[in-house]
Amino acid sequence: MDVDDSPSGVGPRRVREKLNDAVRSLALDPRRLPERLDPAAGHLTELVASDFDDDGNRQEFEELIGLLTREPAVGEEGTISATVRIMSVDEALEIAERIVNLAARYS
Repeated sequence: MDVDDSPSGVGPRRVREKLNDAVRSLALDPRRLPERLDPAAGHLTELVASDFDDDGNRQEFEELIGLLTREPAVGEEGTISATVRIMSVDEALEIAERIVNLAARYS
């Protein structure tokens, strides 16, 4: 059983699950890569930086959330959807790779 001492009440197992959910969204969603980031990011937003076990992973998580939410919401569209809507495939690939790499640290 995981010892859960993170301020948000999320233990290492939950971090691993949410990261793996994000990776599955990237791998299995049939849409274009930028559009696949929307549900993947949704899994990430269930976490907060303090859930991560070291400074490097916390920083990587914060940077990823910043990259995925940098555009302002438009109407009913949230910041993630607004951001991925204008994202290039190359940028989406870079972000997807960072998500996969972060998840690999928790495998």
